[in-house]
Amino acid sequence: MPKGWYLFDQDVFDPDDRPEGCQPDGVTFEKWTSKGAELVSIFNIYACPSADAAASVFRQAAPQLAKERGFDPATSLTIPHLGDESTAVWHKWSRTQGDAVATARVGNVVLRLWVQAYSEKDSAVLSDLTRRAVERTRAVQSGKL
Repeated sequence: MPKGWYLFDQDVFDPDDRPEGCQPDGVTFEKWTSKGAELVSIFNIYACPSADAAASVFRQAAPQLAKERGFDPATSLTIPHLGDESTAVWHKWSRTQGDAVATARVGNVVLRLWVQAYSEKDSAVLSDLTRRAVERTRAVQSGKL
């Protein structure tokens, strides 16, 4: 994580949730802004037995979170193309804030990044965190980490 983010919780995933035979894991980080407001980001990772299984999980990941949390309909967010597939949406819960979800697939791994209390002006944060996660995943897959 970039400077200023701190580990909050290492156990944010239900171990019984194994879509397509994938191994899930998750972690939560938080960051305090200069105004004292808190940003919370949750990473969910699915390590799948194949790229096809990961592609199926990728298609399910963002809509599944929306259904679980009862979010309003999503608005697409523009972030750079990351990994083999990527998408980002914003679930608005007030006039200026909501929760943003970026999902990326890198080979047989699916990454879902959820930023709570996100505002539209924070799109650079979402893009940066997602890019870092994709880069780290590629480094692990290639044996560089």
